[in-house]
Amino acid sequence: SILDAIANLAKNIDAGILPLPAQNNLAGSLFMGVYPELLPGALPHSIKENQLKLRELWNLNMAESQTQWNALLNGSSPKKKVIYLVGEAPYGQRPPCDFLIYQNIYHPPPSYAADLVFPTAAFTESAGSFVNGEWRIQEVRKGVKPPGEARPDWEIICRIAQKMGKMGFDFINIKEIRNEIANFVTGFAESEFGNRNPMPVSVDVKMNMPAKTSRAALSQKFAFKLDVHLMEHTYRGYPLTNWVSGLKSLYIDEILKINPKDAKDLGISTGDKVNISAPDFERIWPVEIHEEQPVGRISIIVPISEISGFTPQEVNVRKNDV
Repeated sequence: SILDAIANLAKNIDAGILPLPAQNNLAGSLFMGVYPELLPGALPHSIKENQLKLRELWNLNMAESQTQWNALLNGSSPKKKVIYLVGEAPYGQRPPCDFLIYQNIYHPPPSYAADLVFPTAAFTESAGSFVNGEWRIQEVRKGVKPPGEARPDWEIICRIAQKMGKMGFDFINIKEIRNEIANFVTGFAESEFGNRNPMPVSVDVKMNMPAKTSRAALSQKFAFKLDVHLMEHTYRGYPLTNWVSGLKSLYIDEILKINPKDAKDLGISTGDKVNISAPDFERIWPVEIHEEQPVGRISIIVPISEISGFTPQEVNVRKNDV
């Protein structure tokens, strides 16, 4: 395969292979503990000693924190009292809650009917950092002032916490936040920041993915496998294809790709709409015929708000209105 060829080439010339993540700050998000399985510093939540470290520093009982993905709980859990979306718009419609807080550089979608909106600063309007694909810390410098009453995300969150009487949110600048992060991540202290040394990588944790459904019983009922790909080129929850026409031509979203043989068997042509049905969802998408698409396999790129579970899924396909 092409991966084997790349591995052999790297071995022959004594080179390394650096796989690049789709998001530039994926490593940084691990170290910040934004995943329910992880604590700050990319420490596994399941290890009691890690929880005790945070309790000592923050006087916080981490054993009571959520260890499941909120996105997996929304369909089954009771209606939330408050949902606070920071730099995200992951739902097609307003999520079920009594009070919705929306914090972004864009206006909230009309369907959200947000109860409270905080205008925030873009990455060019505030200082910060990210951890690149080499696991090196890189600085982001503020280029321009944020417009109007917009503030950096960290400042908005700190102000809310202070109004709620919470301790530990009295940061006044980015330097103080970096020193706080340095309690968990080497290299973030102000005295060390910018040295460009690679960070030690040690993330050993089992992610809480939902159990895969057995497909044996479904194999006689469903004729195709559907690959749903998340539109990864986004910023603040919105696809960059909204503004970058070149990306729109490279990453065509919400058009189903199908092999010519499968299309002929189903009597469909490019531009037709097809009905896709599975045990837990049914959708209608326009179709496009592609030679490189494997027989018996269909694929589509969709925004995060359109994701219907994990893939591949076994589905049936038929021409719409037939």
